[in-house]
Amino acid sequence: MAIQRNRMGNSMGFSLLEVMITLLILSVGLLGLAGLQAQSLRFNHFAFMRGQASILAYAMADRMRANRFAIVTDAGNYVGSYNETDGGGNYQAPANNGCTQATPGGTATNCTVNQMAAHDRFQWDANLALYLASGQGQVCVDATP
Repeated sequence: MAIQRNRMGNSMGFSLLEVMITLLILSVGLLGLAGLQAQSLRFNHFAFMRGQASILAYAMADRMRANRFAIVTDAGNYVGSYNETDGGGNYQAPANNGCTQATPGGTATNCTVNQMAAHDRFQWDANLALYLASGQGQVCVDATP
């Protein structure tokens, strides 16, 4: 007659304690991944906002290059039509004064260089408010803001 061994003593499965420790380690790892994902989203948003600010700054620089006589005359004298007078970000809509615009968001025509500069500043401030959270900008052509 063969001797039967205790089957419970030879069992090679997981105990409840091993399962609980495994779940604890797994949950800590998943919490770490969730935190990493949250940080990634936040940094991605910051990078997006910096990109938007850079695009808007280049757009204003392009407007100023297109209307260069509002900055400097042919003789090289500084005019300064693009300087903000209110500290930046709150520029009011310019008076029309014969400066017409074909479509909303379009290009103003029949303007003097100063009217065009006021129009450019107004559109830039509107875009800052639209694309940046609490966005403000200041145009300063000379060395003092």
